[in-house]
Amino acid sequence: MFKQSRNRLTCIALLSLVFICGCDSSTESKALPAEVSELKLRTEALESKHDTLSIELSGVKAQVEAQSLAEMFRNSEKMVLLTPGGDGYQILPFDMGFITIRIADVKAYANGSKVNLMFGNPQFASINGISFKVDWGSTLENALPNNTTQRTKEFKILESLAAGTWTGTELILEGVPPAQLGFMRVTEFKNTGITLRSDVK
Repeated sequence: MFKQSRNRLTCIALLSLVFICGCDSSTESKALPAEVSELKLRTEALESKHDTLSIELSGVKAQVEAQSLAEMFRNSEKMVLLTPGGDGYQILPFDMGFITIRIADVKAYANGSKVNLMFGNPQFASINGISFKVDWGSTLENALPNNTTQRTKEFKILESLAAGTWTGTELILEGVPPAQLGFMRVTEFKNTGITLRSDVK
């Protein structure tokens, strides 16, 4: 009698366990599709955000490239390329108008060259406090500047550029002797002031 009751209790416990496991399995099977759907929605949201960021990044990149090109064109307008032995002069625009530049002479100096650079001032005022940048070096076989080996230096002229005349200044270009000096590029011409002519009676 006691043994039968014990067996009956064991059966009831086993049936209850099976029922509970069945309920848990059913609950998990129902919850799984919901979790998958949620993950899918999150993935789609992340992909959409990624696409939006990619579009925005492309727009920023295009804007930066456009600004770089515009800056390059602006700088090219305020640049002159001089060739030793060339005839004539080049016109260099700057904030107050323009000046003319030409190479008058090139001589060997130490391990480089000494260049007599002439500035023509067509303005009605003297130009004071001048500074500018010079790139120099050899040229390639196609006569274009070899930008990979060029040297760069900023120069200042203590003397004013007198109105309506040429003013010469000597520049020491290191590392490139006259036989190898194929070009000079003058950029970033600036001045700190002007002096107007006064007619004394």
